[in-house]
This record gives sequence, structure tokens and C-alpha cells, in this order.
Amino acid sequence: MTPHMKSFTVATQNDIRKAASLGFPLAMLTADLSKGPPFFPRRAARGDILGIYKSGAGIKADPSFLARAAARAGFSGALLDLGDENSHEASLICRALLSSGLTPYVPAELAECSERCALIVPGAISGGSFELMLEHFKSSFLKRPLALDLVRTRHEFTMPSKEPFGKLVRRERFANLMEKYPRSYFSPQLVCRYITFKEDGKPRFLMFDTPETAALKADMARKAGFSACFALYGEWGGDIPLILG
Repeated sequence: MTPHMKSFTVATQNDIRKAASLGFPLAMLTADLSKGPPFFPRRAARGDILGIYKSGAGIKADPSFLARAAARAGFSGALLDLGDENSHEASLICRALLSSGLTPYVPAELAECSERCALIVPGAISGGSFELMLEHFKSSFLKRPLALDLVRTRHEFTMPSKEPFGKLVRRERFANLMEKYPRSYFSPQLVCRYITFKEDGKPRFLMFDTPETAALKADMARKAGFSACFALYGEWGGDIPLILG
């Protein structure tokens, strides 16, 4: 039997209404620690969680107040998008969330901030095996719930590449490349599609996700025992039902 996995649409304040219409629980990215209250554009529903981030330096919001307010508003947990370098701040917020009965989701790089947090694994790799990457996190964090972040890969590499993650391709350039090189290939190891081409006399490699590859990644994470996955509305829009099922 395939394990159950929660699926969340991550939405900024401007996208909440459209994202909610897709029918999946939301991760409302509306709590800016750099500014403080107000945090909630609407009451939570259907297992929604709060998205917590920082737009500047420092914390102006009290973590305990934020956690209690989120619990009163009906949120079941919180997604922390604070950056890998904010371990101390993440620890304070996780402690407050847990005290209020909420599940914190934090990047795997901040695993040390609390042994009770769910860890977020990025859903994009530029080398190796996606399946082995999932297995690595499962074996490294045996007792921790894991969540997959379905990042929309769209990265270009000049070969041979010295950049492990390549360069993010803007949508206009991506559309132009897809029109110029319509034939793409599927990589079962990376679980994404790719094209190869030459530009300025240099061989190049472009790897990218589609709703189909994202859905495959989500299914692989589900089968690996991941407890949740996230898809950003700003990246996937109306394709999210194809991805999250």
C-alpha cells in the first residue's frame, strides 16, 4: 500500500484565492518576521499551514505570540522559509510552534534546530540519482518526517560546467529555447527533461521540469515514505492538480 502524503500549495498573499481554488491545503506565505503583525489574510481551512519568512534583517515578531495566533487561526503547522543561515532564529520559532501544538517544516540544512521538526528536502538535483537522494535523506533521518519541495528546475549549464547548480533560466529565454529546440529527452536518474545545444560556439545543457516530471518526483517521495510535499503556486499555477493529484 502506498503511504499517504500531505500535499500543500505554497501561496503568497496575492495568490491565496487562486491557489485555494485548486482544492489543496495551503501553505500561506504571509508571516514576515521582519515586519511583524498582521499575519493572516484569512482563517485557515482544510489543514492549511502558515508560511513564515523574512524580507529583511532581524525579527520584529514575537515567536510565541506568532505561534499562539497561528494556532487560534486554525493552522496545523508552519513552513519556515528563513534561509539556511538562520539556525538560531529557526530554533526559537520551532520551539514556540511546537509549544502551541503546531508542526514546523524547516529546510533539511536546519535539522539541528529541533529534533521534532519535519525536514524539507529540495526536489531538484543536477547530478547523481534522485531516487538515491531520497533514500539518503530517509536513512540519515530515520525518525524525522520528511517533506519534498517541488522546485521547478529550469537551469542551464555551459559544458564542461564548474557550477554545480547551473544558472536559472528566465521564462522568456526558456520559451525561446523550447521553440528553437523542441525535442527534449527524459533523464530517469535526474527525473527531469533536458536538451543539449550550442551557443556562441559552446556546448550547453538545459535541464527542466514539467508537470509530469514533478508528479513523478512526488510519487517517488510518497513511495519512499515522505510525509508531505510542497508546490509553489507562483511556479506551477494551474498545473498543480496534475502534480499533486
